[in-house]
Amino acid sequence: MMKRNSTDCVKTGTCLTRLKNQYHLWLFRAEGQKNLAQMDTRMLKDIGLTEADRQQEISKPFWKG
Repeated sequence: MMKRNSTDCVKTGTCLTRLKNQYHLWLFRAEGQKNLAQMDTRMLKDIGLTEADRQQEISKPFWKG
């Protein structure tokens, strides 16, 4: 396996792509946490989660999936 160094992604243009992808993942997680926080008990039950599950998920920082 080839070892990458920090200049490899700059040369190939993948740094910006990887950064953009990470940013979109964080936005997706943050939006999911926001939606989860707004669900009532019935909605949580419909998706198979408890209040404790919700609390655990929404207490996580968005960057730690």
